[in-house]
Amino acid sequence: MTARGRRRSMRIKLDENLSLRLKAGLAELGHDADTVRDEKPTGKPDGDVRAAAQADNRFLVTRQVDAELRRRERFESYLI
Repeated sequence: MTARGRRRSMRIKLDENLSLRLKAGLAELGHDADTVRDEKPTGKPDGDVRAAAQADNRFLVTRQVDAELRRRERFESYLI
């Protein structure tokens, strides 16, 4: 919450390997959640998904990141 007691909204991109229930739960909390499944076609390489999230000012939540993307870019991940 902010100093004035209002929640801050986050812009989130959920990868296709996550449950759609997560999108609904985040929306209930006031967050702007978008999913890879909302886009067609799915099955895009991880680098493309990450670039789309960045272009839309969202942070990416995923279960996995391929090894090639980790080698190519300085990609930090955090266990939640």
